[in-house]
Amino acid sequence: MGVTVPVFFAYLAYSKELIGPKGKVALDDLRKHKIAVVTGIANPKPLISYLQDASLGFEHLDYPDHHHFTSKDLEKIQAYPLVLTTEKDYVRLSGKVENLHAIGVKHVILDKGKEQLTTLLNAYLRPPSQSLN
Repeated sequence: MGVTVPVFFAYLAYSKELIGPKGKVALDDLRKHKIAVVTGIANPKPLISYLQDASLGFEHLDYPDHHHFTSKDLEKIQAYPLVLTTEKDYVRLSGKVENLHAIGVKHVILDKGKEQLTTLLNAYLRPPSQSLN
């Protein structure tokens, strides 16, 4: 007998507000700055497309996923007056790069998938004594 596996459709949604050293900053406010976008993720293409669609001018400093930033890398990154990166790399670069900003990302599940997924996860995570048998 086969097992039914639910399929959910989702997409990535990037925030229009950035987290920075002085709190939140609107993405639109960065248009007047010379920006470096630093990525050390497996697939930076969706982020880069999003930033290009937002008419943001920037230089993309593309590093491999889980890249260990060397002092030479940090020196190159630090040469920019404003640095934008992912939340993952923000944690890794925080304290090493000044004027560092992070852009948030979330998964948006289409249709009623969020409710269905929440129900499945709650049932799975429920302690055995509370199972619905």
